[in-house]
Amino acid sequence: MKYRSETFDAVIGKSILHHLPFKKSFKEVFRVLRKGGLIWFSEPNVLNPEVLLERKVKFIGKRLQTTENETAFLRWRLAAMLEKTGFKKVSVKPFDFVHPLVPPCLINPATAVSNLLEKIPIIREFSGSLIIKAEKN
Repeated sequence: MKYRSETFDAVIGKSILHHLPFKKSFKEVFRVLRKGGLIWFSEPNVLNPEVLLERKVKFIGKRLQTTENETAFLRWRLAAMLEKTGFKKVSVKPFDFVHPLVPPCLINPATAVSNLLEKIPIIREFSGSLIIKAEKN
């Protein structure tokens, strides 16, 4: 990025890291954050069956417009990468079972089911997304 080092208090992104060379991206985000700066990202969870299928089965990925360079994340590996980059207070948590193509009339019931599933320890690991938070000390 063309920004000076330690420019920002926070870097926030939704569904962007999986399109980028994420190791390099983490280093750049770390560089441009001030001490005490925070990151918050939402990214696809590779343990979600739909996310896994769209990335591993070519015709499904093509139908869902998944590009060849897209990836998805395992939360433990992602947390380890962030810590290796230098981030502290790293938190990577699974959330959200509501798919973007859910019809509007079903959003409320789907959200209620999603909220319930997120509370079940083993089941929540298969959610569609990961919430990523960390701090630069």
